[in-house]
Amino acid sequence: MAETSNWLTSHRIQETMRVLTIVMALLAPGTLIASIYGMNIPLPGGQAGSLLPLAVLFFIMLGIAMGMFFFFRRRRWF
Repeated sequence: MAETSNWLTSHRIQETMRVLTIVMALLAPGTLIASIYGMNIPLPGGQAGSLLPLAVLFFIMLGIAMGMFFFFRRRRWF
């Protein structure tokens, strides 16, 4: 009885850690790109008053996250 309880607890913890790892992996590339472009130094595409570079960065971050999501789905990790 105690072994079954320990196994079920261990299994639940492993499932929770798997989901948290996938969420972290989906958010990490966007965080990296945003932190690099958030520095107060001139970077490519940083025209004054233009929102185009911001939109491009959002689409790049969204594309990376969606690509990883579909990869995880295809591998049946999520």
